[in-house]
Amino acid sequence: MIRRIFALIGLLAGLWLFHEVSFYQGVLASRGVGDLAALLADVPFLIRFIGAVFLCIGAALAFGLKWIGPAIFLVGSLCYVLLALAMVAMGADVSLWQDEAVIASGLIGISIGFGLFRTT
Repeated sequence: MIRRIFALIGLLAGLWLFHEVSFYQGVLASRGVGDLAALLADVPFLIRFIGAVFLCIGAALAFGLKWIGPAIFLVGSLCYVLLALAMVAMGADVSLWQDEAVIASGLIGISIGFGLFRTT
C-alpha cells in the first residue's frame, strides 16, 4: 500500500514536470522558435522531456506493482540530477539550478521510498 502511495506521488510529480516541459515548448512556439530543430538543439529541454517521460512511465508501472517501474523512475530522477549537476558545473547562477536541485532531491527521495517498500 505504501509503495502505491509513493507511485501516486511520483506519477503526480512526473505529470507536473511533463506539463512544465510542455509549457516551455509552448512559450518557444509563441515566440516563433518552437520548431522541432530548435527543440532538439536545446539540451536542457531534451533532458527534462526524457526525464519527465521516464518518471511518468516508471511511476505508472510501479503503481501497477511491476518490478521494472521503480528502475525506470530512477532513470527519470537521474536525468534531473544530471541536469542540476550540469548547470552547476557550467557555472550557472544559483537561481537557475536551485529549482532543479530541489526537484531532483525530492525525486531521489521517492526513488528511495520505492526501494524501502518493495513488494514480494
